[in-house]
Amino acid sequence: MSASASSSFGSGSHAHSEQRLSRTSFVLDCFRISSSILPRVFPTVLFLTLYASAIAAADLIWHASWTTSYAVTSTLSVVVGLLLVFRNSTSYDRWYEGRKLWQDAQTTARNWALLVWINVDTNTDKVGAKQRAMRLVGAFMLAVKHELRAEYGTQWEDLRAVLPKEWLQSQPANGAYDATAKVSDIERQISVSEASPLLSQGSSGMAHDSLGLPLRILAELHHYLATSRRAGLLDDLGPAGFSLLNTQLLTLSTLFSSMMRISTTPTPLIYAIHLKQSSLIYLLALPLALVGELGWKMVPFTTVVSAMLVGLEGISSEIEDPFGRDKSDHRLDEWCHTLNAEIETIMRSVKQGVQEA
Repeated sequence: MSASASSSFGSGSHAHSEQRLSRTSFVLDCFRISSSILPRVFPTVLFLTLYASAIAAADLIWHASWTTSYAVTSTLSVVVGLLLVFRNSTSYDRWYEGRKLWQDAQTTARNWALLVWINVDTNTDKVGAKQRAMRLVGAFMLAVKHELRAEYGTQWEDLRAVLPKEWLQSQPANGAYDATAKVSDIERQISVSEASPLLSQGSSGMAHDSLGLPLRILAELHHYLATSRRAGLLDDLGPAGFSLLNTQLLTLSTLFSSMMRISTTPTPLIYAIHLKQSSLIYLLALPLALVGELGWKMVPFTTVVSAMLVGLEGISSEIEDPFGRDKSDHRLDEWCHTLNAEIETIMRSVKQGVQEA
């Protein structure tokens, strides 16, 4: 790892890029439009406002007699409300579980680095291998971040700063396959007809020889531990310590799989479409039910209700995959930066090996 890369991890590692709620002004937060869901749902709200305006204009010009009962919209509101509650609770559970999984993985990676740095033998000819392993565990979290975002390969700047140079040179030949190939495979799998449920999974084209960068890093770290044990560099830890280090790597693999489960398992499409259809039917029926009593005054009322309902659905869609780049997604870039800075600080400031009392 170059000195410039090391220094880039060492500075500003605790900067918080996420905007937070004001602790003093409720009104101030209400006017933070750019950080809200309103810009995302504005086109839909505008369409519904124009629709309500057309209903009001028809009522004023042609004196149309609207006889829609409040019972219609009341019944629809119950159905839409139940759907929205389930959708929001499910999306938030995924968002919060993603945060817990990432924190567990980051803590496990940090603990592994500390144990290796302090307890593995510090022979002069072995320090380089240990430093390489330390940086690889930080690279693992970076690789997980990119894998969760469907960003494959080693061309990313943060990864190139910590991966061994020989990995960067060999990756096109034996590393993770590129994003274009993977997207193509996914599209082929989706295109499989539901009329052929017994089609062999081997024919879907999803199997690849590549191990993938996160798992390749874990395999390299397992190999490092086995090599160190055979060379007698883990004698101070003993069998229990060796088992602990291996268990931590297995834990990282399990946590990575759990995060991939969240990232690659969206809300069923049929459910998401039905929720939007039900919400649209309700919002289209609302002006018809209100125009007879409120006239044109129902237009701003419809706008407000539309912004609330469509906004709730938009929030659910945004936080459903918490590992992306939306403003409400988790700050993976910052957390990876912090972990790698901590690893560099450990290697720079913490004494190696077991010191005599």
